[in-house]
Amino acid sequence: MVLRQEDQPAVKPNLRLQTVKQGLVNSHTAILANLQNTRAESLGEMDVKAEIRKVGQSKVLYQNHKTDLQMAPNSNFNYGIDLKNKPLKAGRYQLKMTIKGNKGSWVLTKEFTITRQQANKYNDKAVELPKTNWWPYIIIGLLAVIILFLIWLLWKRRKNDEDEPTE
Repeated sequence: MVLRQEDQPAVKPNLRLQTVKQGLVNSHTAILANLQNTRAESLGEMDVKAEIRKVGQSKVLYQNHKTDLQMAPNSNFNYGIDLKNKPLKAGRYQLKMTIKGNKGSWVLTKEFTITRQQANKYNDKAVELPKTNWWPYIIIGLLAVIILFLIWLLWKRRKNDEDEPTE
């Protein structure tokens, strides 16, 4: 319940994009954007659109759209952008978020970097990512080497038997 003396709220909500980082949401790769409402006023229904691009490029790599979100006064939360079972890749990126609500609208942007170590860490923990299993290739390679070695031994033995003089 909100009690007011005037029809217009004295405080307008204000959104800030605090941090952007890689992570997991329900064991799936994601980008986490921490949104903060810095004022003592709740945001009504929010419509959030997020786009991620490589820095300096116009092609959208990942996008997300959610409606009917709400945010409490003086609060923050991590808005997750699911990468749709694609692995995280190292590089410099830019996040652009367009947030519209019945108490205002905001366009927030922030650049962030994903290192190779961070990408590998979360990709290894993620589920449903296509992973290359190298063991079959290693086993096939070893078997091929062994077979070639055995063929060479048999060929050498046969050649030695033919070269020996018979009495």
